[in-house]
Amino acid sequence: MLEIDQTTDRYRLTSASLRLTFDRSGGDRWRHAIDVRIDNDWRRVLDSVEGTAAEADPPSPAIQDLRLEVLNPDTAEFQLFGQAGRRVYSAAVRFDGTHDAVDFDICCRLPTQHISGSVISSYVWTSDCREGPVPEGAQPTRLYLLPHPIEIELPPSTDQSSGRWRTATHPSGPVLQLGRFADLPATTGSSLKTIRWRYVVRVR
Repeated sequence: MLEIDQTTDRYRLTSASLRLTFDRSGGDRWRHAIDVRIDNDWRRVLDSVEGTAAEADPPSPAIQDLRLEVLNPDTAEFQLFGQAGRRVYSAAVRFDGTHDAVDFDICCRLPTQHISGSVISSYVWTSDCREGPVPEGAQPTRLYLLPHPIEIELPPSTDQSSGRWRTATHPSGPVLQLGRFADLPATTGSSLKTIRWRYVVRVR
C-alpha cells in the first residue's frame, strides 16, 4: 500500500523501497526527487534540475499545475501541466507501489519554427550509469544507476530516436538527461509539434 503525505506545497508518495516527492517550496514550479530505501535508510538518487521563469528552454519540463489521483491503494497518478516561453508541457506520472516503479510520460508542444536544441528532463544524480545488455543495432533500453538498486527503462519512442540519454555537468554535480537532444526537421502542414518522451524508474 502506498503511503501518501500531502500538504499545500509538497506531495510525498512512499512504497516499500521507493519514494517520490513533488515540492514547490521555492520558485514558480514543482520540482521532484526520487529516493530509494537501502538498509532502512532513504538515499537520494535523482533530483530534478529546474529552470527559471526567464528560461524559454528549461532543463526540465516547467510544471506549474499538479493534480493527484489515487487509483487504488497501491497506485496513484499525477497529472502535470505548465509552460515556459512557447513550450507547453503536460505529463502523467504514475507510481506503482506494488512494483516499486514510477512511470514518467511527458509531452512538450511548441511551434515548429521554435524546435531546436534539447527537449529533456534533467536530474542531479549520485550514481554511476551503466547500460544494460543491448542487442546489436538496437537502441539502449535500460540504464542502471550503480551502486543503487535502481534501473531506468527507456521504452521505444520515435521522438527519442536521436539521443535518448546523456550525462552532463551542473554546479550541483553530475547530471543525467533523458529525452530528445537533436533538432527536429521542419514540418509542413502544421504550425505545432508535440514531442514525447517516457522513462520508468524502478527498484530492481
